[in-house]
Amino acid sequence: MRVNPNGLKTWEQSFGGTGEDRLYAIERADDGGFLLAGESDSGVEGTKTRSNFGGYDCWLVRLDADGQPLWDYAFGGWGEDWPNALQATADGGFILGAGSDSGPNGNKTSPLLGGYDSWLIKLGPRVTVSAPLLLVTRTATNTVVVSWPAPAEGWLLHATTNLSPTPIFWTEIPPPAQ
Repeated sequence: MRVNPNGLKTWEQSFGGTGEDRLYAIERADDGGFLLAGESDSGVEGTKTRSNFGGYDCWLVRLDADGQPLWDYAFGGWGEDWPNALQATADGGFILGAGSDSGPNGNKTSPLLGGYDSWLIKLGPRVTVSAPLLLVTRTATNTVVVSWPAPAEGWLLHATTNLSPTPIFWTEIPPPAQ
């Protein structure tokens, strides 16, 4: 929830899926938006667009100044990963302090040194994710055509092979720079 200087609510949002989603830290971005850091064991559902790698993962949600989500991303491995601290950095990025009992798997590349380790993740400055328009059409001969404007660097296009009842397509946009 965001309130104005008089304490009146200007907007409110809920984020998460059907699992357990907890907010641990919030930091203001230099563009007036916010970065939320929490943990989640929800799948891709509700407002969560990233799947988990294991138990709980660190889940980041970037908001604009009006509370609208710009992107979300999960960090973790097969174990449990949770954020403890979030800090804006001088370069316009963020640093996330987390706890982890995951080894190098999922998108975690650092080794597990003991039962639970401290884990630092640096997010690059001024990350924006803008997706080009993805157009899916079917021709008169039932051929499915997928197109988007160039350049669309870093996109991965996935599709189900079972086209009954309808095809399912999704994309992955590269994560924020670490």
